[in-house]
Formats: sequence, structure tokens, C-alpha cells
Amino acid sequence: MSEFMRPCSTLVSVSGRLLSVLLALVVASCGPKMAPSSSPSAEKQTTTVSVQKARSGDVSKTVSVTGSIVALQDVSLSAKQAGRLTEVLVREGDTVKAGQILARVDDRDLRSQLRSSEAAVTSARAKLEQAQAAYAQQLAQTDASIDSAQAALNQQTATSAAQVRSAESKLASAKAALSTTLEGARPEERKQTEAALASAEANSRKAESDLRRYKKLHDAGAISDAEYDKYVSSRDVALADLNSKRAALRMQQEGSRRQDIQQAKETVRQAEEALRQANAARATDDVRRADLNTAIAGRKQNRVKQADIEAAKASLQEATSAAAIAQQALSDSMVRAPIAGRVSERSAEPGQVVSSATVLLHVVSLDSVYFEPAVSNSEVALIKVGQQVSLHVDTYPNETFLGSVTKIYPQSSSDTRATSLRVMLPNSGDKLRPNMFAQGTIVVQTHRNVTIVPTTAVIIKGEKKQVLVVEGGIVLARDVTTGISADKGVSVEVLGLSAGATVITSGQDVLEDGQKVQTTDQTAGTDQGGK
Repeated sequence: MSEFMRPCSTLVSVSGRLLSVLLALVVASCGPKMAPSSSPSAEKQTTTVSVQKARSGDVSKTVSVTGSIVALQDVSLSAKQAGRLTEVLVREGDTVKAGQILARVDDRDLRSQLRSSEAAVTSARAKLEQAQAAYAQQLAQTDASIDSAQAALNQQTATSAAQVRSAESKLASAKAALSTTLEGARPEERKQTEAALASAEANSRKAESDLRRYKKLHDAGAISDAEYDKYVSSRDVALADLNSKRAALRMQQEGSRRQDIQQAKETVRQAEEALRQANAARATDDVRRADLNTAIAGRKQNRVKQADIEAAKASLQEATSAAAIAQQALSDSMVRAPIAGRVSERSAEPGQVVSSATVLLHVVSLDSVYFEPAVSNSEVALIKVGQQVSLHVDTYPNETFLGSVTKIYPQSSSDTRATSLRVMLPNSGDKLRPNMFAQGTIVVQTHRNVTIVPTTAVIIKGEKKQVLVVEGGIVLARDVTTGISADKGVSVEVLGLSAGATVITSGQDVLEDGQKVQTTDQTAGTDQGGK
């Protein structure tokens, strides 16, 4: 029955009801009661409606977006070194690995520069080694000079001191002999002289014995010359003292003569001269001390040689840096792939003169592609990182690509009043290519195990939303609250109704609560009468 016929049929139905009521009253008052019988007017009271079963399921709220496929790794390659291209080793569509050589610039001049720099490094290293050897030699010479000067000084001071002591002893002996000669000897003095002679003989023997023993040690290198000279001087002093004591004893025994006195005086004079000469010889100590100071001053030359080493090190460092720069320049003459991917464009050919600003190749990684849609500012608050996105591209109309939101850009466009997103998704088989147009659906909210009915089952009565259900062939109105739409708007989530209820999907405008209906299940395609 069409929409235009519904008011008329409703009027006929109401008139039939009134007529039936009047006839029943007449029959009841005028004659015996009769059992009700079916009539054509009674059949018209039942309306046939379309119904479906309310189902239980999950519904999701989505936001539809459009955008382009973008490559996260899309690089333009150029040569760092200007020059003439000698090789371009790849073409569009070729797969490349990270670090692979893709093109070369003429490197003959760069190789010559590298060889020159490496030769400079070799020369600088040799000069450093020479400076280090000179420093070591200078250090050894300085130490040896200081040791030698110190030993000479020690020996000289020891010798001069021994000579002075010997001269002093001889002078004392000579003076004593002269005094004895002049005075003559008394018995007591003779005894003293004899005792002194015995002591001098003992000292002479001991000095001679010590000298023989230390001479062996000296010959074996166990003691120094200065130490040995001490014992030689001691032996000489002891021998001189012995001779002096013998002469004194003879003089006491024989008596002093004129010649003896003159000789004793001469001996004293000679002893005084020997002492003067011994003291004068001490000036040699100062000479040896000056030699030691000169040797110590030679350490300044060590610092000069050390400065030569530092200068050689600086030269080597400079040469090494220059060689590294030359090596890097040679390496920069080769254009390498910074990423693994495919060549998307080749814009230079061998023989072409290029600079660092000349783009030679484009390489794109299809493993890094992502979907970059724009979401209106009115809906961007619904978007969260991690939400699932289904994607369709015109190239593959029957395929759905799944991804998730990984970034929400912090700034919206002033032109479109929209905010861009980044949706990462796997690219199995490299089907998705940069600059492809795509349409996506972002699931922003999901309700699970809810009651779902066709959108046409929901009607509005004043400020309420209702669904008419059929129970036992009778229409019953149920107040509901609608939620998320599903199936592209064909179905909707409702609250206040249980899954499995039979809902009327069309013709609700002419139905009333409690009215009898016959049902046609749109889902099953069969007619079900209300019982």
C-alpha cells in the first residue's frame, strides 16, 4: 500500500470497527447470541509490516580521511666533489643497498693530492724519529758529562786534601826535627823518640799493608782512584813520619852538628814550600767545579732538543690532517646510497660536469612509506595515537591496508583548517608508492556486544526515539537511545532493547501501540504472521 493510500485505509479500518460494534449490539439485543465469525471487514484490521531481528555485535565510530602516501626516507643525491661524471651505475627502478656506490666523479687529481699528502706524512714521521733520536743522544751525553765532571771533582778534592794533609804533616815533622837538633836530646826525649819511632814503624807497616790490600781492590775495579789515592797518601805520610822519627833518633844519638842544623832548617823550608804548593793546588778544585757546572748547564740543550720533538710532532699532525682531508675528498668523489631502497629518478649522465648543487639521483625506501591524511579540526580531538586505520587506494580497489596512527602533527594548516597525521603501515610487496592518493577510515571508538537495529527501525515521537517491536503479532513501542552508527549508516546501536527482538523497519507511521500486524522478515525473506 503506497504512502498516499495509508490515510484512506486507516479511515476504512476505523469505520469497519464502528459498524461491527453496532451490529453486535443489535444482534445481542434482538436475538440469541451467536458465535463470532470471520468476515472481510475483520481481515482488513490486520496490517502487514516488514521486520528484522535486533542483533548483538560490535559497532565502531570512524572518521573518514584522505591523503597521500609519503616516503619517510626519500633522498636526493649529489656529488660532494665538483667535476666530470665518469660513471652513473644505476637507473630508475634499480634496488640499491645502503653504502652502495651509485656514481663516480673524475678522481685523478684527487688521487695525486692524496699521494702527495701521504708522502708529506712519511717525511714528517721520519723527522720526528730523527728529533727523538737526537734528544735521546743529547740526554745521554749530558748525563755522561755530568757524571764525569762530578767524578773528576770528587777525585780532585780528595787528592788536594790529601796533599795538604801530607804537607802539613811533613812540615810539623821537619819543625820538630829542627827543634830537636837545636836543643839536643835528653834521656826522656830519647825514650820518647824511640817510642815515637816504634809507633811510626807500626803505622808505616799498617799503611803499607793497607795500600797492598786496597791496590788489589783498585786493580779489580772495586774502588775508585780517589779512594785508592787516599791510601797511597796515607802510606807516604806514614813513611815520611818513620824516616823523620829515625832521623830524630840518630840526631839524638849522634848529637847535633852544624850541618845537621842547616839541613834541618832546609827541610823545614822545603816542607813549608810543599805546603804552600799543596794549598795552591786547591785552585784546581774550582776548575773541576766549574766543569761540573758547565755539564749541568748542558741540560738546557736537552730542552732545545725536546722542543724540536714537539715541533716535529706538530708537523706530523698537520701532514696527517692534510692526508685525511685528501682521503675524504677522494672518498667524496664517489656518490653512495645513504639508505637502502630504489632509484626513483636519474637526472645526470656520464660526461656531465656537476657541482655539489647538482642533483644526480633520487632514492626512496618503500619500507618507510606512510599515509599522511588531514583531519578537520572539528574531528581531530577524536584522534589518538595507536588508533587503527584501514586504507584503500585506487590502484588496488579490492585490497585493504591496515595501519595505526603514530603521530598527530602539532600544527594545523591555516588554509585547510585541518591537522595532518602520520599513519604507519606495512608495505608488503612494495605495493604502496609515494604520492599515491588514498582514502582511510580511522576507528576512534568501539562498543562491543551491543544491540544493533536497522536505522529505519528508529522513529521519533516528540522528543523521544522509539523502536516498534512485534510480540505475538502485537505492536509494542519501546523507548530507546541511539548510539554509534554502523554499516555505513545502515544500522545503529540502541540502548533499551534486547538483542533478538523483532523490530518493524517500515510503515511505523500508521501503526499504534497494541495494534495487530502481520510481519514479513526482511532478513530471512519470508512472511511471518503475528501470533
